[in-house]
Amino acid sequence: MTVDDTELIPELGKMHLLTISKSNKWQIYLMLCKLNFSQQPFRARDLNIFELLEDTMNVIAERFRDNILFAGSDELLIFYDELSVFEEIKDIALKNGFWLSTVWVKKALSEMKIADPASLTGNKAENIFSSSLPERIEPPLCEICQMAHGGMTWPRDYLSQFGSNEDIETQGTDHLCENCFSIRSKPSRLRKLKHWTDYGADVIWLRVGLDYKKLTSALEQLYFEYLQQLNPKASMDEAQVRFSLVHEFQQDYNYFLNALKGKLINVFSSDNVETLLRDMFCIKAESKADVFAVLELLNNLLKLSFPELLKKLDNPMKASLSFCYSKHPFFEIWREIKEQTSDMQINLVGKGSIKTTYKYIDDMLLAKTENYRKSALYNLAEIAKISEKLAEIKFNDRSEKNDFYSYEALKRHLLPIGMDFRSILTFVKLLEG
Repeated sequence: MTVDDTELIPELGKMHLLTISKSNKWQIYLMLCKLNFSQQPFRARDLNIFELLEDTMNVIAERFRDNILFAGSDELLIFYDELSVFEEIKDIALKNGFWLSTVWVKKALSEMKIADPASLTGNKAENIFSSSLPERIEPPLCEICQMAHGGMTWPRDYLSQFGSNEDIETQGTDHLCENCFSIRSKPSRLRKLKHWTDYGADVIWLRVGLDYKKLTSALEQLYFEYLQQLNPKASMDEAQVRFSLVHEFQQDYNYFLNALKGKLINVFSSDNVETLLRDMFCIKAESKADVFAVLELLNNLLKLSFPELLKKLDNPMKASLSFCYSKHPFFEIWREIKEQTSDMQINLVGKGSIKTTYKYIDDMLLAKTENYRKSALYNLAEIAKISEKLAEIKFNDRSEKNDFYSYEALKRHLLPIGMDFRSILTFVKLLEG
């Protein structure tokens, strides 16, 4: 077919009208989908669940690369017009032992104004998809997932299958279901963590998670502020978080995570850093003071990567740092991470925690540099082992002036940022190193 110059504009107009017509008629699904697991990892080999999660996410990302709008370490924003797309994603996840929590909306493409299914009106629902459970589970119950019959015995069944020369943890006997047994039976890629656990090193668990719902809210507010700079009369309705904006954040977020891993390796060396997920790490620590080194590194990188995002009170990025003995049951660390409500939490496992926001990290790092009397910190920490109430009395006691000056410095730095005595006591224990 040939087109005269005089026909070019009319033909373009027809194409534009056809595009509008198609977008008005084309019904698509927009879904936020999160992969979850029921396991409570106990032994080092149980952390293979994270390798399985990463592999599962990679399979989905590769198979449906044209449908994925955003991908975290365990969360996907996807669109599709055929239910078979989600059915296949669901089958992949369930086959590997994961369950899905989803929120979806179905609308015409032209009505998909924002990249958040929970905020769109129309035909939508929230669903949980999991493998069906039997009406009765015969005892013993699987000790890892608590969701199936623990018909396999660890390490007896493992040794009978793979021989007695395998390097495995043999303390105690565990009853496991077939899925959890399979996960634990795989050789762990976390060889450094296995070595640290064998000789009892201290470690820091770091997770920098992302809440997609809060992300879209924060991006909407930031975009609105940007539009107001261009036009003071701009309205909030114009600040819609479209897919292109989410895509741009995805690129920045990926760069941030890669940079975070690189910075951790630069500071602590590759021999002392394990990667569980692209947003979760384990660092071999020489002392509790290494928590401040991780905190400072993270703070500097966040300010460089997302300076405006850090100013938001309801921040979508949540960082968790946990210092503990490497043999400490990991499921307790994981529970703290999953239940986190503050922007930033620092757990000195078994000894206290600090829950704060990103805007106070600079104040905490400044407080660390104060010239405190070491004996004052030591005395406070030792008294707290007997009674926190006695330690609080000591903290407010003016009779020992040298100690009192150190305690007053702590109050001066930390009370204005909302830290109570228990949080200050945790800070003191971290300073002890």
